[in-house]
Amino acid sequence: MDKDWNRLNNLIYQENCFRSLCSLTSGDTHYWAFLDMLDALAVGNMKTFDLLVPHKTERVTHIYPAYRPATDMLIGLWRKDDSVLDYAVPRAKKFVSGKRPQWDRATVAYLLALYDKNPEEAGVQLELLCKGAMRSDFDADTDKLLFVPAHGLYQLAVCLWEEELFRQLPMPNHKIFSKEYAIWRNTQTVHPELFAKYPEPIINNILINPELEM
Repeated sequence: MDKDWNRLNNLIYQENCFRSLCSLTSGDTHYWAFLDMLDALAVGNMKTFDLLVPHKTERVTHIYPAYRPATDMLIGLWRKDDSVLDYAVPRAKKFVSGKRPQWDRATVAYLLALYDKNPEEAGVQLELLCKGAMRSDFDADTDKLLFVPAHGLYQLAVCLWEEELFRQLPMPNHKIFSKEYAIWRNTQTVHPELFAKYPEPIINNILINPELEM
């Protein structure tokens, strides 16, 4: 049976719209929403992704340790802000050399590889990330079947690199990364839609236009 990647993408998109709306309207730092940023990239929810990514670094505390250097790197890369990168890169390198779990270190190391435009190293870290996720406390019924954040990081390379460089980025050989989905995602013009619309149009409108509630 053929896999319906569009339906799957729309399902993930709808969940991402919900989670991101909570992050955007909570008044809390967006650093907590790092995984929501990656999910948004994975499915092509680019408006929401851009709303989630801060424009400058924040001195956040009481947050999951990996989210701080990872979000700082994401800000610098996405906003193309050299001053942010000057701040973020040394701190990211220090984090990677520490003793955090493999998923944490590989995520930040992958972002460093994107910064260095090193597709071989990025591929190594993306696979290590998948291996580390399997040993973490991610949901066994969802994340350990398809790890959407890994697809988000893969799509980030699409956004940041020229096509020739991106084509050198190897996909992870791991069961929670779907090469078929990644190929579909990058060979189709993807316009994500809500998987199941609500009877009240205002709810649908807010989900796809979260800036209306900000």
